[in-house]
Amino acid sequence: MKVLNQKYFSASVNRDLNRLSKISNVAYLVATLVLCGTIIFSYNTLKQILVEQSHLNAFEVSNNELRMTIQESSLYLSDLKQAKEQIESESRLEQKINHRLQAALVNIHKLKTQTSFHLNHLRGYEYYDRFFRMFNGPPDNIWQKLDQYVARLQEVSTNGSSSTAGADLLWLPVEATAAKNGALGKSYETALLRLQKITSERADHLATTHKNLSLISIIIVLLELGLIFIPLRQRLQKVNKKLQSAHEELYLQANFDQQTGFPNTSGIAKQLNGAGSERPYNFLIIVSIFDIENISNIVGPTLLDNFFKNFSHKLAQTFPEDSLIFRTGDNEFGVINHASAGNAYTGNIESLQSKLASKLSVQNAIIYPEFKLGCTTGIITSDNLQDKLINARLSAQHYKHTEPVLPAYVSTMRSKIEEDSLQIERIRTGLKNSEFIPFYQIKVDAQTGLICGMEALCRWIDAGGTMHSPYTFIPLAEKSGLISEMTWQLLDTIANDYKRWCELGLAPGRVAFNAAEMMLREVDFPVRIKRVLEKTGAVHCPIDLEITENIALGSESDSISKSLAAAHELGMHLALDDFGTGFASLSSIVSMDIDIIKVDQSFVRMLSSSNDARNIVASIIKLCQQLEKKCVVEGVETEEEWAFCRDLGCDEIQGYLFYKPAPFDDVVESLRYEQQLKKAS
Repeated sequence: MKVLNQKYFSASVNRDLNRLSKISNVAYLVATLVLCGTIIFSYNTLKQILVEQSHLNAFEVSNNELRMTIQESSLYLSDLKQAKEQIESESRLEQKINHRLQAALVNIHKLKTQTSFHLNHLRGYEYYDRFFRMFNGPPDNIWQKLDQYVARLQEVSTNGSSSTAGADLLWLPVEATAAKNGALGKSYETALLRLQKITSERADHLATTHKNLSLISIIIVLLELGLIFIPLRQRLQKVNKKLQSAHEELYLQANFDQQTGFPNTSGIAKQLNGAGSERPYNFLIIVSIFDIENISNIVGPTLLDNFFKNFSHKLAQTFPEDSLIFRTGDNEFGVINHASAGNAYTGNIESLQSKLASKLSVQNAIIYPEFKLGCTTGIITSDNLQDKLINARLSAQHYKHTEPVLPAYVSTMRSKIEEDSLQIERIRTGLKNSEFIPFYQIKVDAQTGLICGMEALCRWIDAGGTMHSPYTFIPLAEKSGLISEMTWQLLDTIANDYKRWCELGLAPGRVAFNAAEMMLREVDFPVRIKRVLEKTGAVHCPIDLEITENIALGSESDSISKSLAAAHELGMHLALDDFGTGFASLSSIVSMDIDIIKVDQSFVRMLSSSNDARNIVASIIKLCQQLEKKCVVEGVETEEEWAFCRDLGCDEIQGYLFYKPAPFDDVVESLRYEQQLKKAS
């Protein structure tokens, strides 16, 4: 199996994509602006040239039409002269020619106005002044010559009869002016030639400009391709490759364990999904390493990866090659195989244990891993893999390395979990409804038998009136973390009950309660316990705090030690409960400043049958006397047990011989009865 060692760089890819996206947006914006600017500039340039060309063309056309009209008028003049010479009196022909000549004169006037209009449109162009002078100033004076021509032509048309005196003097200037080589004809010829030249030059300029603008547009497009889009495309290809690599890395991250290279649960589910149905997998083993904290302390956190790599190699060597080995959690591995291989495991558990428990070398450290094994059977698919893993984990809770049996899952294991979950929900409801109340077991002075205090014990009476045994809900409350809330509720009730006893004129003595470890680890414990003590209304603290030996072992924790110190400062006595059954050392009694030691009832029950039990109880009572600690013996049920403890000098007795745990009202009666006895004596 390949071990993963690639760096995950999805964040880097995202940054590249974001950067590329910003660059692309800017590049597209710049390219769009440049192209739009180029198009607008080209459009305006071509528009100006085309408008100029249009005005030139219109000016040229109107001039040509005016020249042709002048030439037509000269032809009409010639015809009119001939008609007047051949016919002595006016004839219809002469009238007709005269009519056409008058029409030509009207047209000349119209075209002159039109030509002047088009000439004004050329104002602002560099050649406007040249044409303006040709038509309006010397030496050409085209408009002046034209006006003279029209005036004389009008006069000839009216008075040009050959019989009229001086008729030749009228005809001659007009004919000379209109002739091709005449003054008007030459001036017009010169103007038209210049106009044609300019029109041709502007047409060439238009073509050149169009060509240049087209070339500029092509160059800009090529530059954008070369400087923007091609580099962006190349960059995008690189990012795509990087993204593909990141996707591959993500796939490996999602489906394989980096430390060992084995598939994880998701990866093995994909393999099961692609497995054939001819030989299904129907056996699953869980291998759970439970001493990983000790291993980390031995090899150090930096070398812990090496341990898991070595252990994964051991798994690969221990199980057959066709096994599907995968990592299911931080300290857990799963092995899937066929039933035939599974039967071999169950029948040879000692061999499997010895292989897995053999030493592992991690640099200079030698590790012997401790583990739990569990298995489950049945066809395993990607759909039911999670359920199978849960079943195998449940079976692993029953694993004992001293027994040559691989525990297999049975349905009752899951039903117990489901039952516990249901019970925890009932506990939550009970806390919400304040169904947990204290029952008090009265303690007596060992020498006199008189009441000297009591211990508050938690009892659960549900809404239906059923009382539940503490053994059915206390462990679940501790497991679910509800024990702390439960204890604080009890303490509030204890404080209120104590105040009520005092208000009734009774003397309950000191009341002890069992403190949960989770409760002592709370940061605000000192503040909350002070509030509880204030509710009792007592001048001196009347409540004692009992802890088990397991809590005493954990008292080195800063939070627990601070809570115990705060309780002591408030006047609470500290009692070590069930002494002798746990693992507390004598040094913890001194370091924690214990005030009371309670002898566990398991020793008391054996007083009549075991010398060792009598010696242990006697030793504990003597130890308390030497350490000047109060000694309380629990579970006293017979006169003989009481006499034994009393004769040894025990301080207090707690047990069914005197009082059973009882609710508030029953304790009131017991305290009153005790008070009456004291008055009577």
